[in-house]
Amino acid sequence: MKIHLKVLFVVSVALILNSCKKPDKTELSSNTSKTIKEKRIILNDNKDEVVEYSLVFKNAIETDNDSRITRKINLTNTTGAMISAYSLDTSEYEVSFRTLEDDVWSEWSYFKINHEVKNPNRKVFSPNSLTNHVSKIEFKSSKPISNPVIFRVFKFLK
Repeated sequence: MKIHLKVLFVVSVALILNSCKKPDKTELSSNTSKTIKEKRIILNDNKDEVVEYSLVFKNAIETDNDSRITRKINLTNTTGAMISAYSLDTSEYEVSFRTLEDDVWSEWSYFKINHEVKNPNRKVFSPNSLTNHVSKIEFKSSKPISNPVIFRVFKFLK
C-alpha cells in the first residue's frame, strides 16, 4: 500500500510539473465536431508509459451523443493508471469521463479543478484513478471549448 501511495505522489508531482509546460501545437480542422490527436511517451527504464489525448470539443452539449469522444485503452499489463487533464481555455466549462470495465459503462465523473497549480494561462484538472480492467474511456464537455483539452493517462506497469 505504501508503494502505491509513493507512486501516486510521484505521479501527482509529475502532473503538476507537466502542467507548466507548453503543449505541442496541433493543427485542428474547423469543419469537424471533434479532433483527436494521440501520442505515447515512455517515462523511464521501467517502461512506464503516458498516453496523451489531445481532444477538441466543438459541438459539446451534455446530452449530445455526438459530443462524446471514445478512446480504446489497454491497461491489462498494469496495476492501474491515473488520468489528468489541462487546457489553455480558462473559460467556464466542465469536462467529464466514464470508463468501460467488463462491458459495463461507469457513471460520469467530473474532473475537479486543481487549485494547487498556479498557472493563469491554463485550466488544470486533478488526477483520477483508473483500474486495470478499463478497456475504453469516453470524454465529454459541458460546452464547446476553444482550445484542445489534453488528457494524460499515466500507466503503472506490473
